[in-house]
Amino acid sequence: MDHEQHASEEPRKAHHYDPTTAWTIPGAGVPEQIREVVAYLRDRGLAADCADAANILTKLLELSGRADAAGIGVSRAARLLYMSRRSLARLCMRSGLPTPSRILAFGRIVRATRILHSTGWSVFRVAEATGWVDPFGLSKTMHRLTGIRPTDARERGLLYLAEAWLQREVADGGAVLRHPRAAPCPSCGQQIRLVGDP
Repeated sequence: MDHEQHASEEPRKAHHYDPTTAWTIPGAGVPEQIREVVAYLRDRGLAADCADAANILTKLLELSGRADAAGIGVSRAARLLYMSRRSLARLCMRSGLPTPSRILAFGRIVRATRILHSTGWSVFRVAEATGWVDPFGLSKTMHRLTGIRPTDARERGLLYLAEAWLQREVADGGAVLRHPRAAPCPSCGQQIRLVGDP
């Protein structure tokens, strides 16, 4: 590109709050919802004893909402974290975290749940804004990862979604809880039993 082309381009517009792009605002840092979800997962025993694992979990969840509506893949996430895809997978495995692809997918449904919970948008509009072709893709992915549907996630919120995802990952052998603490259910207040507890 030559100099004349750069001079003719329009200046960048200032970012305004939009729930679909809120995670990409420069200088916004880690969204409060991500901090809340990671703190809850750590309290439940996921990445509880390893600051590096908690940092990777936070970064992957944050990266899942960046770049474009569909987020990014594992290879790009690894590059942005200055490691190879294989190194990222090994770090997750050693730390008892789910695979990077499952964490990124969970980050996308966290983003969708945040939008569902904070706006009056339809599931169709949220699915479109978060990179799914249709609401059925969002619903299918959310159900596969957590066992709940978008309408339930809208009503119950992020911590219920996080608990459902954690329970599914532990049951499937994709996550290891270290020093798990029993916690009350975020939506009903009943004591949550860990998978495999009597």
